Amino acid sequence: MNIFFRLYIICLVFSSCEIKLKEEVEQNKIKASTKKERTSTVSLNPEITKSFLLGMFDYKKDPRFILVDSKYNIYKNNYLQVKTYNAFVKMAEAAKADGINLKVVSGCINYQEQLRKWNQKWKYNCAKYTSKERIFIETVKDVKIPSACRNHWGTELILNATTKSYIRTKKGLKEYRWLVENANQFGFCNVYSEIKFKKRGGYPDNPWHWSYKPLSNYYLNQYVKSIQNSDYKKFNGSNFCSSKVFNFKKKYVEAINKDCDL
Repeated sequence: MNIFFRLYIICLVFSSCEIKLKEEVEQNKIKASTKKERTSTVSLNPEITKSFLLGMFDYKKDPRFILVDSKYNIYKNNYLQVKTYNAFVKMAEAAKADGINLKVVSGCINYQEQLRKWNQKWKYNCAKYTSKERIFIETVKDVKIPSACRNHWGTELILNATTKSYIRTKKGLKEYRWLVENANQFGFCNVYSEIKFKKRGGYPDNPWHWSYKPLSNYYLNQYVKSIQNSDYKKFNGSNFCSSKVFNFKKKYVEAINKDCDL
């Protein structure tokens, strides 16, 4: 009887160990699955493709984008990313309470739209200069390069004016000062500021170009990592962008106001 009891106890112990082992295996599977899920959430969003970064997509059909309401628009059909737009609306309402009206002059511009602007200015400069490099340098003073333009991302706003000279008016200066003092609270920064221009180089200053940095900094980081010189092609002057000697990406794409860093 004693022997049978001992055998019974031994069986119970083995059975208990087997159950415990199975539980540990299942727990390890769950941990591994959780770790995998966490890893996938911090990895690059599959929607952030090269095509997106280069502006080669239709923002009007992209669910991340929204048409700017007419009361915040100077011109029709301006689109922004939803997150950018929501932040802008909050900023515009705060400005309104202080007697400042903020309006969107220009929002998202894709590759094809920017290419048309670029080609027009290139053609104009071709009539003035013979050197291709000079034509390129003069064109980039007025028009951002298609596929190297932050306006592709839906994070950039041109506010209240199409010309820099508006800041010299009493109204324009008042609006600009409000932005300088308050825009950062809503996530916006003056990405091509005049004060920093000599130090940063790159695209010329524009007091009315404001960037929603919670998104744009992320995209810029991905752009620097994934876009190669060989991705600049099929537009006038693209050979200067793809040249290692010219170091275009460093000189223009990465050359922003450092106050815009997160």
